[in-house]
Amino acid sequence: MPNIIIFGETGTGKSSLINLIANDKIAKTSSGAAGCTLDAQSYLVPIGTRKFRLWDTVGLNEPSLGVNGYLVAIEKAYKLICDLEREGGITLLMFCMRGGRITAAAQSNYRLFFDILCNKEVPIALVITNLENEPSMEGWWEANKKQFDRFGMHSVGHACITAHPGLGGVHSDKYLESRQRMHNLLLSQTGRQAWKPEKTDWFTRLSGQLRNWIFRRSPGSFRPGPEELARKLRNCGFSKYEAQYVARKIVEVKNCSDDSLDTSSSQSDE
Repeated sequence: MPNIIIFGETGTGKSSLINLIANDKIAKTSSGAAGCTLDAQSYLVPIGTRKFRLWDTVGLNEPSLGVNGYLVAIEKAYKLICDLEREGGITLLMFCMRGGRITAAAQSNYRLFFDILCNKEVPIALVITNLENEPSMEGWWEANKKQFDRFGMHSVGHACITAHPGLGGVHSDKYLESRQRMHNLLLSQTGRQAWKPEKTDWFTRLSGQLRNWIFRRSPGSFRPGPEELARKLRNCGFSKYEAQYVARKIVEVKNCSDDSLDTSSSQSDE
């Protein structure tokens, strides 16, 4: 069964997108920023004769995390990786963002999931939401697609949509059109083998690269070492020996070679 990771900043409409695809209110929508980075909830959604597992994840609302945010994130990451391994790996990433300017947080979310979580091994599809007031939703893409290339945010497909029918169904036509676009996108992009690395190696690489990415942005800040990492790993269910071993491996992970992971120096349309 294809596993689709839906990610993006809080408020971009990820839960509404899942409800649109499912044609049912199965995902709880909220305007708040509840949840921790890499926290996830999965939903089983049929499309025609096929079934998909959609993962509603919590991304970054700021370009950086800090020490406490990092330690919580790796705990959430381990649970997500365990769940994904059990379900067969990742088939497609789906980056959800509101129509508008590409912010630093949007760039950071793209890097977090594509570069760090998936090691650039999983294709990304872009979903642009909140386009109900555009004369042509697809026209928005034609006018803005060069901006994604400018920031190195490449994709294998896109859908320009609205995830809300509007008060009194004023946007119902575009809403139904959006559901069909999402179904077509999913069906066209998921006929490939899922990416499924070994669980501990996957987690170690992710935690190490995330650690390097966060703390190279603040060279003078405290960087958690093996002992603190081991204590957090014990919370994930690692034995004392395993926690110490994996913590050392996390610290030994080299910096990502791709400088595009650091969006602090990149241009933003904010």
